[in-house]
Amino acid sequence: MIGSRMRVGMRVLPVLVLILAVSCSIKEDRSPCPCYAKIDIDDFCELGNDTNALVSYNSNSGMKSERVSLPETYGNVYEVEVGRKSNWFSCISGASGMSVGEDCIVCPPGCEWNGVYAGARSLACDSDDVFVEIMPHKEFCRITFVIVGLSSARTYPYDIRVRANSNGIRIHDCRPVEGEYCTYSSFNQSGTMTSVSVPRQTDDEMVMELLVHKDGHLYSDEDLVGTFPLGKMIREQGYSWEKEDLEDIYITLDYTRVSVSVSLNDWAEEHYDEGI
Repeated sequence: MIGSRMRVGMRVLPVLVLILAVSCSIKEDRSPCPCYAKIDIDDFCELGNDTNALVSYNSNSGMKSERVSLPETYGNVYEVEVGRKSNWFSCISGASGMSVGEDCIVCPPGCEWNGVYAGARSLACDSDDVFVEIMPHKEFCRITFVIVGLSSARTYPYDIRVRANSNGIRIHDCRPVEGEYCTYSSFNQSGTMTSVSVPRQTDDEMVMELLVHKDGHLYSDEDLVGTFPLGKMIREQGYSWEKEDLEDIYITLDYTRVSVSVSLNDWAEEHYDEGI
């Protein structure tokens, strides 16, 4: 019996060796096979600015976008199937309430841009799987307005309107979208500070307007009392819309002179006077 088992083993062995040699000598064409991209968005989860994010990528059938729960994704990867080629991936959070188009997220007219963070990258996907880490970048500028020269017994009598020429971002590369942006802010009875958010811009044409206070922001042309070239003011002080993470701006409104001063971190202030 022992000899029989040995003979069987000896007869089978050459066949196994032959199969192994054939399988190793044929180079398999994997180009039609998909690549599985493992997307890491943990840095978006840690921001805490939203519970969901929009994850987008280009597949063989075109752009795909999927809403992802950040708490459920944290500590894991989000896996998608893409073609074996160069592909782009993006992740956007903080865009709740914004309008989502075919390849853009924009702020609806009269609303305020959210605290949006976004990141995009392209990657060669030429293997069975790739690891894709997407880093978030600050896609909003918070403009804070501070009132000086106003007695505590008075309320600032003007509203603020900010106008600009970009109103959102593209999904695939997170670049600014051209479109009219307009948002408002008012001071409450005891407040000397308020703020608005503005999306990333491509020019220096942003303006700030002071208008006679109206409930509901229903203004006429006669309500406009002053216009300030805010885009040019901040550019002269070194502000850049090209930074990966947008900086915030502080605006001082001097009620006694009806003037505006801009403060960008440690830069010197720039003053503009506008008479009423």
